Amino acid sequence: MVNKVYWQFLLVICGTLSWQISSQAQSENRSIPEVIINEENTQLPEEKLIEIAQKITVKVFSGRSWGSGILIQRQGQVYTIVTNRHVLTPADSYSLQTPDGQIYSAVVADNRRFTGYDLALLQFRSNANYPVAVLGNASSIAVGDEVLATGFPIQGDLPSLTPFFVGNKGFMVMKGEVFLLLEQALKEGYQIGYTNDIRKGMSGGALLNVQGEVIGINGMHAYPLWGDPYVFFDGSQPSSQLREQMIPLSWGIPVERVTQRLGQSILEQPNSAVNPNLVD
Repeated sequence: MVNKVYWQFLLVICGTLSWQISSQAQSENRSIPEVIINEENTQLPEEKLIEIAQKITVKVFSGRSWGSGILIQRQGQVYTIVTNRHVLTPADSYSLQTPDGQIYSAVVADNRRFTGYDLALLQFRSNANYPVAVLGNASSIAVGDEVLATGFPIQGDLPSLTPFFVGNKGFMVMKGEVFLLLEQALKEGYQIGYTNDIRKGMSGGALLNVQGEVIGINGMHAYPLWGDPYVFFDGSQPSSQLREQMIPLSWGIPVERVTQRLGQSILEQPNSAVNPNLVD
């Protein structure tokens, strides 16, 4: 009789421990952000590319204007997005809208690593589980490769070409191809020229390859109305023939300009990049 009671007691204890471990594992799984990974590195169906584009792109509000941004990292409840520096016009505060329509206050991260580049980081806090982008490699693309440009064009400055996809809240995906890959970057880091028709408001959005990876950050549309953006990083000028090829193209910054400057500090050891204003 004693042995029977003893074994019943052990079964209760083991069952309780098993339930606790299972519950803990489920809780930990809920805290892990979804990363949409293409394990076979194959061309994805168009509907999957659109799904990825929608899930990783946010709308960034700066004063009375807006731009776009890309979810690139999560540490605990703190998310980091990359956008263009020119999207962050001087303002008392910034906010952003996530793909589920939620509005969050955002703070500017330490962007000294991006000096000279049209790039900036924002951070916000949320206990929601948002997917983060897979950052690819722009050096793997070639002229003629198909790419998708994403973002939130401002009303009144919609693309002249027919959008490949139009979603809720004004989100658009524009289809095109790589047309120029410069050996030397233009000032502020622009180096990828493509035929996708991006417009104001799409700055900071993702340039995706057909594997669903972010290979660049949108930032400069075709036929600029002012200034001369076609100056190389070292101050030299392109030939007149090359300039003529540049003008009708949209331009993006290779994603390596982000990964090279963040490296260990945020992509592999993200604690060091969390803004102290967002930490408990």
